[in-house]
Amino acid sequence: MRGRRFYFRGSSLFCCVERNLVDSQQSLNHNLVMPFQAFSRSLASDSSRTSWSFVIFDKVVSRCQFQPSGLGQLENWRFKYSWRSLCAVSDVAEPKVKFCEKPLVERTSLKSALSTALQNYFITSKYVPASEAALMVKNAPKFMKKLLVRAKEEKSLILKSQAVDPDHDGALNFQARVDAWVAKQNVDEIEVFFETLGLGDKSVLEYIVASENPKLVGEEGLLVNTKLLQGLGIPRKRLWRLYDRDRKLLKCTHTDFCASIRVLDNLGVQRKALPTLVQACPSVLRIDVEETMKDVLRYMEDLGIEKNFVGRLLQYNPQEVLGARHTHFGEKMQYLLDCGLSKDRVIRMLRDFPQLLILSLEVNVKPNIEFLCSLGLRKEQVGNIIVRSPQLLSYSVKKNLLPKIAYLESLGVERGNVAPILVKFPGIFGHSIEESMTPKVKFLESLGVERKNVGKIITLFPAIIGYSIEDNLIPKMKYFESIGMERASFGRVVTRSPSILGLSVEQNLKPKVAFFEANGVKEKDIARLFTSHPSVVGRAIDGSLASKLTFLASLGLEPKSDAMAKALVACAAQSVTSLEMKCNNLLEIGFPQKALLNIVIQQPTLLHLCEAHLKCKVKFYTEEVGLAVEELPPSLLSYSLENRIKPRYKWMTLLQSSGLLSRKIPISTVMSICEKSFLKKFVEPYPQMVAQYSGTWSLPTL
Repeated sequence: MRGRRFYFRGSSLFCCVERNLVDSQQSLNHNLVMPFQAFSRSLASDSSRTSWSFVIFDKVVSRCQFQPSGLGQLENWRFKYSWRSLCAVSDVAEPKVKFCEKPLVERTSLKSALSTALQNYFITSKYVPASEAALMVKNAPKFMKKLLVRAKEEKSLILKSQAVDPDHDGALNFQARVDAWVAKQNVDEIEVFFETLGLGDKSVLEYIVASENPKLVGEEGLLVNTKLLQGLGIPRKRLWRLYDRDRKLLKCTHTDFCASIRVLDNLGVQRKALPTLVQACPSVLRIDVEETMKDVLRYMEDLGIEKNFVGRLLQYNPQEVLGARHTHFGEKMQYLLDCGLSKDRVIRMLRDFPQLLILSLEVNVKPNIEFLCSLGLRKEQVGNIIVRSPQLLSYSVKKNLLPKIAYLESLGVERGNVAPILVKFPGIFGHSIEESMTPKVKFLESLGVERKNVGKIITLFPAIIGYSIEDNLIPKMKYFESIGMERASFGRVVTRSPSILGLSVEQNLKPKVAFFEANGVKEKDIARLFTSHPSVVGRAIDGSLASKLTFLASLGLEPKSDAMAKALVACAAQSVTSLEMKCNNLLEIGFPQKALLNIVIQQPTLLHLCEAHLKCKVKFYTEEVGLAVEELPPSLLSYSLENRIKPRYKWMTLLQSSGLLSRKIPISTVMSICEKSFLKKFVEPYPQMVAQYSGTWSLPTL
């Protein structure tokens, strides 16, 4: 007895079978196993059609936890093979699984046969490339659905659609019958092709096919043009829209398309912009743009404007550009020249804003320039503004400019300041109220800036409207916080000096902080300096700040010493010229040269006093108090003459003349003590002297 051994693990199921080739006697051999697939092929190749036994062992089934639902896995094999008999037996009383003894047959899908037949039809009868034929059938579900409905009406096809072994003649005869049926349907390949491009309405297709009669294959067919357009970056599903919007494209050949694309290249249209341009204006693929605009191009050439300028303009508004006339263009250019703009500046405007070519003189250009003049701008200022921001000429006065001016006025901007704002930042009207202006206002308010001061900030530094909150303003705020400045203090700094928001963190702020730290200034003092004198942040290190170091060193201060750090902080906001003038004033008043160093070290704020106030204080101390100039402590000169020095000195003189003070109090103590302590120590113990106090100062000012 001959036998075959097979092994199967395809569904976690072990089977064994032995086939007796001598007689029909069946036997089981538990040591013979096979893969189910190989086993099935063996059955299918057998010509003797003998009986078969398929045994699923109880132990193996139990180990693999085979469930009846697992039969679905075996069903996947049935469409390829047919068996005479398939049954299940077991060593136990009740087998785990039983197969029905009916023949397992395949039912060939009619839809699949139709797809194959349609592909064959396109390839053999319409000469469509195989890859394109497969793509057309796959991406035309509507047509395939209609074809399937018609096929099901053919009973002869349905009756012959049951399954057989693919190697048998029955299946081949069925596919051949479907092929023949499809060939008789006279399928229109154009209809299927246009559905793959995104066709939505068959009636439109019928009109196009009837009127234009396009071809699909060949050197000048739609397939070649389709590949060209897809190569430009236009999705296949959107190509139908091009043909629907401009049906004359159906008559264009591949040569026509290539010629049009070369013209667009010569005009400066970038390849990456071609898909957008073609979808916006399909006619650019069939017309000679250069010939259409020859008059405009000639006029621009006379002005010295490059031809590729038109390419950028085509990407913006191709319909308007193609309809432009050189006469209208010339009128606009002449009007701008009459407004005081030079030819070079007009050309600059056109290069920066190509849309100027298609703007209406009467609707856009002239009304907008007249409106800008009505704001109080001089003619030359208007010219500078529109050269820097030519987009202003395209905005609607009623819908854009006036609403934004009204919004600025609601923030506290005076109408008369709108013109200076435009001079500083012409692009402000290009920013949306909702998306740009309002978020900036809310950011400033989050810093503690009062709404009435928001208008002041915008007036002084309108460029803030153009800054990004996330990428620009917040990083600067966080940097100032990192050096010890509180958020509320930062808000006050911005209110006093809004231009600080225009400084770069990396290129300006960090180098300034590093400069002061390198010269001995502590971080907390840097934050205090920036808070009290925000203008210092904008000073140049190599210019203003470095020259101050040189000046202070000339007075005898040691570099990087505490005295130098203190003096640098006190003098950082002043120019070297101003410091030199203040020192000369001190010398003229009578301070010796060596006293200048003490003043700068002990009381550098004296360098901020004006010459007249300083002379009055020195005169009072020398003539009334009797102090010599060289004996004056620098701190005495820092107090207010009218609100502290004179009232306190007169009160102390009154007490001493009345004998109420046993000893003379140093003038430096009298002036340096705070108001509360002065009242408690020198005024409240002597109420009887208040009536005798003759002067023009009230007691709280003492």
